[in-house]
Order: sequence, then structure tokens, then C-alpha cells
Amino acid sequence: MKHLSLLTVLFFVLSTSFVKAQEEGEEEEIDWDAYGEVEYAGGQTKSYANAKIVGLSPAKFITIGYEQQFPYDFSYSNIEKDAYAFDQDRKEAIDNNLAEEGRIGYTGGLRISANIPVISTNSFIWQMGMNYMQSAYRFQDDIGAEEGGLREQLNGRSLHTTGLFTTLYKPFNETTFMLLQAQADMSGDYSLSDLGDQYLRYSAAALFGKRPHDRLQWALGISRTYRVGAPNYVPIILYNYTSQNRKWGIEALLPARAFYRYSINQTNLLLAGFELEGGSYRIGGLSNPTAGEISSFEIRRGEIKARLEYQRRLVGFFWWSVQAGVRIDYSYDADYLDDGAETLRVFGIAGEAPFSMRNSLGPAPYFNFSISFVSP
Repeated sequence: MKHLSLLTVLFFVLSTSFVKAQEEGEEEEIDWDAYGEVEYAGGQTKSYANAKIVGLSPAKFITIGYEQQFPYDFSYSNIEKDAYAFDQDRKEAIDNNLAEEGRIGYTGGLRISANIPVISTNSFIWQMGMNYMQSAYRFQDDIGAEEGGLREQLNGRSLHTTGLFTTLYKPFNETTFMLLQAQADMSGDYSLSDLGDQYLRYSAAALFGKRPHDRLQWALGISRTYRVGAPNYVPIILYNYTSQNRKWGIEALLPARAFYRYSINQTNLLLAGFELEGGSYRIGGLSNPTAGEISSFEIRRGEIKARLEYQRRLVGFFWWSVQAGVRIDYSYDADYLDDGAETLRVFGIAGEAPFSMRNSLGPAPYFNFSISFVSP
């Protein structure tokens, strides 16, 4: 009931904001789309496909936020290298090899991201960025706790993801473009004193697409991603659309995320949809289980977050946003990687390597609050 009350209060705040936004309809508003239509006076220039379409939610240069999941149940199996077949039912594997179960009272932490243009012309855009995401854990009780188990490794500690990424946008003419992105992340329970290559993960994506008009943009491509925990190669689809009256639209990069967008006015908007978020996290205390053996114990965390998000201009180019929804477990299994050699399964198409641990997390309500400096 306590959590339900908190969510009720949160949605009440959202509702109050919507009403207030409508009442403030006479306030001065910035036409963000006008900035994308600036043209040079003078000599004739070649036109290129703009990187944005009209009506999109503001692109965020710098964001600082906080996210928290409310209490949820967990079940961990025994840890045994390559003990669980790929096609074995996860629930059956856990029930037959249960090691720890209980309730996690708190999961949350700080979130920071920055995405800064290095070169920005009408024919080429190069951006560099960084991100940091913390997931701190607090367990509620000691029932079933196993000495040296995963619970002991996580309780009172944090998983971190710290990354650098770069994005290249290259339009070829008025409608055709290419988008490339590369990212390197350090993921695990590290501290600054023990950072090393063993925590390093690489991701990349390439898309080729069209911008038929200023309200539609689509692209097809392929991505190497850790969003489902373990590395995967998946086809991706970019689809951004704004209706003729500019009141609603779609913002999607499937299968990673998809949102329906409703613009209350040009300084208030609502997003409803889902995002797939995850990574592979090295747990130092469970790695190298035998003296002299080089091995990395990796939690393959993948989460589906179904949510409602409200964004509002605070002042100038500063916006705040609040999200509320449900976190659904997609994967929390684990692998042992010998000598850092990665396991590639690609949903069983490229391999069927067994797991070393099978785990399950119950669904959890969550919220996220952030303030951003956005692009004009």
C-alpha cells in the first residue's frame, strides 16, 4: 500500500502539471522547429536531409537524473559453471537448484549523460558523449542468504556502467542519410582502484534511411548490443513520425524502444511506451573462482521498462521530466567467461552455450526524475 500511495501521489503531481500547463496556454512559447529551418542567405547551396523532423521531443545535450525501483522478489539458483542448458526452462532450473530467495528493498541510483556536437554542418554531424548509470542494491532480510553468494556480493553495493560513445550523421542528399554509432562501456561492481579491461564492453550500430518529408524519418540497420544482457546482433528499425497537426507522433528505435508522443503544447509533452535496457556486469568477488584461473562472472541483466513520461520546459533550454512505470525482468542469468572470451548465443541462432546461473526477479514499480539541457 505504501508503494501504491507513492505512485498515486506521483500521478497526481503529473495530472496537476497537465492542468496547469493547459491553464498557462497564453505563456510565451519557443518554436523549436524554427531553428531547424534556418537557411543561408546569398549563394545557392545544396540541400541535405535534416537530422531531425518537426515535433520530436527535445534532444538532450546534458542530463542528470535519479531512478529508483520499489521492492520486488528475487530467486537465485546455485552457481555452477556451464550447469544449465540453454533450452532448459528457467523456472524449472531455479526451482530444482534454488540457492537464495527473498526480497530486494531498494534498487536505484544516479544517472548522468552528455551528448555534445563536435562538428555540426548541414552535410555532416559528429557528436561525442558519455553516460553513467548506477544500480545500488539493498536486500530486506537475511532469510536464505548464502555465504559468498550473489546476494552477499550485491547487498549494500552498486553495479556501475560508465561509457563513452560517438555518433556520425551523414546525409547524402535531401532525403537519404546514414547514421553510425559506436560505444565502449565499463560495466560491473568495480571501484576506481580496480578498473581494468575485464570490465570493458563494446557496442555499435549502423543505419541507412530516408527522410521523405519534415514529419517522417525512417531507417533500417543492424546493431551489436548488450540490451538483453548478453551480446547480440539484431536488426534495428528507426521510425520517427509527427502528425499533420503536430499534436501526436511516434518515436521508435526497435527493438530498443518505442513511444507514442502527445504534445500538450510546445513546452509540455507526454510519452507512453517501453524501453529495453540492460548490460553485462562483471562481479569481481565471484570471478577467478580457482587460484590461477582467469575467468569473469557476468550477470546478463536485461529489463523491459513500460512507462509514462512527462516532459516540461523549466526555463530557457532547461527541461525536467518524470517517468513512472513498471520494470519487467527479461534476463538476470549469469555466465562464466574463460580468459574474457565472450559467449554468443543470438537467441540460440549462433550458439547454445549453457548458463552458469539462472535467476528470476519479480516486476517492480519504478520512477525516474531528471533535468536536462536540451538542443534548440
